[in-house]
Amino acid sequence: MAKRHKAYLIISIVIFISIFIISVQYFKTFNSNRWKQPRFVKEWEIQKKKPGYGAEIISLTANQYGIFILVWNKISCSVSDGTKIFSIQHYDFDGNFINQWPKDNKIEISQELRKKIGFIPVDEYDNNQNYFRIVDSREKLISPSIIISDSVGALYIADYSGNKILKTDRYGNVLNLIEIQDKTKWHGSDDYLNKYQGITISKTKFYLISTAWDEKHQRNVPNISQFDLNGKLIKEKTINPPLISVKLPQLGIKSTTIDGTIRGAVLNDEDNLYLLTEKYIIMLDRNWDEKKHIATVLNKGFEKPMPFYDPEAKRVIKYDEWMQKEFGIDFTAFNTDALPDVKEFHMMFYYPYCLSISSRNELIVTFIGGKPFGIIDAIIFDKEGIMIGYWKNKQKSYASWYKKLSDIKKNEILDEKLNIAFYGNSIFMGRRLHITFNDSHHNIIQKFSREER
Repeated sequence: MAKRHKAYLIISIVIFISIFIISVQYFKTFNSNRWKQPRFVKEWEIQKKKPGYGAEIISLTANQYGIFILVWNKISCSVSDGTKIFSIQHYDFDGNFINQWPKDNKIEISQELRKKIGFIPVDEYDNNQNYFRIVDSREKLISPSIIISDSVGALYIADYSGNKILKTDRYGNVLNLIEIQDKTKWHGSDDYLNKYQGITISKTKFYLISTAWDEKHQRNVPNISQFDLNGKLIKEKTINPPLISVKLPQLGIKSTTIDGTIRGAVLNDEDNLYLLTEKYIIMLDRNWDEKKHIATVLNKGFEKPMPFYDPEAKRVIKYDEWMQKEFGIDFTAFNTDALPDVKEFHMMFYYPYCLSISSRNELIVTFIGGKPFGIIDAIIFDKEGIMIGYWKNKQKSYASWYKKLSDIKKNEILDEKLNIAFYGNSIFMGRRLHITFNDSHHNIIQKFSREER
């Protein structure tokens, strides 16, 4: 009997130790997959082309040669032709300016490439979006929206309104110009490819996301085109995502997502494509078949806004009182699920803007808006679409001008654009901040650092 009890004891101890080891291993694995808040390193404002010009961040990327920012050089006063001017600004990893190109928005391509491509006629619009003239898209950037980089440091600029992809080196020398014919028959496109789409790249291919028209459901749907790095079309496919309903119980609204317009696209190391729509991510396998739909509606992580001093009322007020006064909104009518879905006021809250992927295969969905409930800049998913954390910053800017503002004025600053680029253990965040109380803007780059795994 004693021997039997001893055997039972030994077995129990072995089972306990095994369970303990498995639990520790699970905890380590689970904890290693959780999102850890990056450490803020520095911030700088992007340079203006010259006096009289603004500088608005459109997109950014990073590679072994530094940070490359696609910029719209907005003109504060009329110029001779009134057209838009775009450029790429190059900085090192510490924010030191290196150079800017192309000069005066003019693209210089070889005669051989010019003959190969041929005339690309597109309509051009002025800074006020008025039709201006027909131009040759080979000569200039018409309205670029995305810049990405490949593993050897070449840059790809998606000029959707110019119906082309421009491939350059880090100095702006044109390596290739790829004409993209509009085959999507998008409803009301005027034969142009469309903005708010995506371009992503692997070691041997790049993927361009445009918009097709779904006649049955009368909606936009994503069209995927795969090219080799020389611009040769490999294959195409149109995706028809399902109609997805988002319930907003406190508002009594059932919002159905019928628009499949894509806001961003990324590719992981297993060749799975992820397409960001207004309310969810479409996850595709390597054959571009739909695997999963990942909801991007924020539903937790919020902090109740603290009361702050109102100089007009000359007293401390609560945030819901300020909301009622400024916008006539009953703050109690909102829940966190509702915030991105209130169209009239989405810029005051949280709205999905951009999709990025890290070297660790983390999906990062950035949010724009006022962000009053704790500054949640992004929601983070693993490659299977499981939410692993929020990226929350203490403030929208670390510059002296922001620190001098009162709490109420900080609440009146909107994130209008928020892009992310990765290189090594560094993350670069490009923000366009709209200071609503004086209608000015700050276009800034923030550098963050991550712990090594």
